[in-house]
Amino acid sequence: MLSCDNTSGLVSSGDTLPTREPAFICTSYLAPKELLRYVVMMQVARKQTIFDWTSSDQKVATVALLEPMTFHDRKILPAGCICIWISRPDTCPECEEDLTLPDNFRVGELVNVLDQAALRLLELKAVKTDSASAHQIANKNYRISRWINLQQSFFSIRFQKILVVMTKKAIGFDWLLSDGGLSEQEAFSFLDELRKYGVLVEQIVKVDDGNASSKEIVVEPHVIGVNSLVKKMKQWLSRARSDELERSR
Repeated sequence: MLSCDNTSGLVSSGDTLPTREPAFICTSYLAPKELLRYVVMMQVARKQTIFDWTSSDQKVATVALLEPMTFHDRKILPAGCICIWISRPDTCPECEEDLTLPDNFRVGELVNVLDQAALRLLELKAVKTDSASAHQIANKNYRISRWINLQQSFFSIRFQKILVVMTKKAIGFDWLLSDGGLSEQEAFSFLDELRKYGVLVEQIVKVDDGNASSKEIVVEPHVIGVNSLVKKMKQWLSRARSDELERSR
């Protein structure tokens, strides 16, 4: 189990974890029994997770804790919201990227899944930082190399219209906000999703002494911009899981 202090022995004396930052999780769709379990478990888990988790409304949540029996409409969640299911069926094609908790989950399992969600959020934040830095030295336009059906959270009319435009021409980040009607978070999440599938083509237009030049880059299908801190956290989390597996044998 990955801990934010050094009691677990996962962090060497020369390594330090960042100051914990708040994160927001929606628990509104849990049945009373599961909500009570979460509240009780979280009293202990909150001290051990990477982020300091706080329950919030779905509109501002970056993570949602859900049950298949009580939640059925993913469209009401914000784009890019990470879903954690309690006892999710393996036959759900829309949930391949989601995280899962078992029935009657324990504190260690809750900490584990929340830390996985935290790492995903840190990766997305790193991508945003890299993209923001790139925009300071270059203007970027985006298009897609082929049509793609994205996961449910990006399946609304807004995103479908943007995909249609991107098959015909390159668009800028500002276009996603103005004509596309996306928030900055939605725009970053949308572009990151296209990167993951390897269909995003970026056109970088640099201006040097008044002369404009362009270069197209097909982004490889993996998340880019993950800093060394996130990589270290992944290593610690992987090591913790291995230790737990060894102890359970």
